[in-house]
Amino acid sequence: MKDRPIVSYCLFTYNQELYVRESLEAALHQTYSPLEIIISDDCSSDHTVRILKEIINPYSGPHEIILNVNDQNLGIGAHVSKVMMELCSGDYIVMVGGDDVSFVDHVETGFASLIEFSSDPRHISRDLRTRQAPIERGINALACLECQTTNSFYLLTRHE
Repeated sequence: MKDRPIVSYCLFTYNQELYVRESLEAALHQTYSPLEIIISDDCSSDHTVRILKEIINPYSGPHEIILNVNDQNLGIGAHVSKVMMELCSGDYIVMVGGDDVSFVDHVETGFASLIEFSSDPRHISRDLRTRQAPIERGINALACLECQTTNSFYLLTRHE
């Protein structure tokens, strides 16, 4: 597909040293492109940040990598808001936790499903698999479908 939109893959971490290596490696192997991978840690007190840097420093793959480490713990709400409003440049945003491990086609599959099932990508669909009517209530999620991870796949729009 030519001129595909940029997707921001946001990986949120906090004290997840036991899981973050596998989660980040899965992110780096995503087949979708163009992809910016934003790894944001909320002031972990364990070895999460060290592990992230060990993996990111030698990375020379196709994806743009952004590492953010908060100086103080913001809590989940403020942490997500900071990443969404200050760090993301993608047309669409995928959010995953530092203990989520995605298949390599996680973003590719989710984006393809969005295109296939959504005639108007400004609409929100509660469950694309059942093609329910769009929900238009200030939520900015475009797609939420079960998709090859430990949790649901969320594809969001950027605030302009």
